[in-house]
Amino acid sequence: LTAVERAIAKKKRQSRKSALNDALEKARRQIHGLAEAIQAEFQDHSVEHYLRLITQTTRAAQKTRKPNRWTAYVRSEVTRINKDLPVGNKKKIHEVALQAAKAWQTLTREEQVTITEPLLKDIEELREMKKLSVHNVPMASFNDATTTLLHLEDEIRSLHARTGTEVLLVAVRGDIDDYLHPLTIFSSERCPNFFRVACNMELTRFALRLESYLLSGIDGVAKNYVQETIQMKSEVATLIATRLEAAAGCKVRISYQDFDRAITLKHCVVLEGWPLDKFCSPSDIPTRNDIVILREAFLSGTACFRRLSTTEYEEWYEKR
Repeated sequence: LTAVERAIAKKKRQSRKSALNDALEKARRQIHGLAEAIQAEFQDHSVEHYLRLITQTTRAAQKTRKPNRWTAYVRSEVTRINKDLPVGNKKKIHEVALQAAKAWQTLTREEQVTITEPLLKDIEELREMKKLSVHNVPMASFNDATTTLLHLEDEIRSLHARTGTEVLLVAVRGDIDDYLHPLTIFSSERCPNFFRVACNMELTRFALRLESYLLSGIDGVAKNYVQETIQMKSEVATLIATRLEAAAGCKVRISYQDFDRAITLKHCVVLEGWPLDKFCSPSDIPTRNDIVILREAFLSGTACFRRLSTTEYEEWYEKR
């Protein structure tokens, strides 16, 4: 294919994929609507419970069998043998198993443990990576989240029945392209009742607000604001240190706790026009507005360090 033909084919694939995703999302919303209708009629389980019944989604496995040493050994033997074989001639596990079994039986228990211990760790790490891997397809992410949350719902209610422990779980989507609806899971009505009394809010409304907050990007804005404030404090501290050294005529480390003794007494320098009520390091100033005021005061010359004349210094020394 020419470059133009490949570009056209790629565009067609992208268009088809987009149309398919739209169709899948439409179908998902219809199914979710049916589940909501059933829940409204029967009202004895959550919407997600009926959604699972409609789609016949299997529950997440409660336990994962640990990998055994023999399996790890066979996998390593297949990898070792196939390493030098060309593509198309790679061996399958069943083709290597008999040969590997004979070699396995000749090993002592200690040798088996020594050989397979790192292999078991590799298998566990691979399983963990699969467990925590990020889905690229929104529908796969939705199915995974729904299945896991349904399993958690059963576990939470079973825990409450056994021990009386109260549990509240709120799950919302973290990306605008995700399909998950805000979901609240609670062990008893005491949890939503607490929200009504303490927060004057329904639990479902809280979940919606949480989702709105996460999707709005406010969190990133807040982090940027904090980072900018920290940067501004650092710049103001540098500005003050530079102005002090210029007035003193030498390298000076400012002391905010004991300025008179550390700076004025030793270097004949006083501070004039400090605009804030408290004299402290910029890092200890709580508000960004005060940082801006302090910066502008030094930039404009309203606040400055001044070197005392001999007469001024003697008068200052007598008064201290």
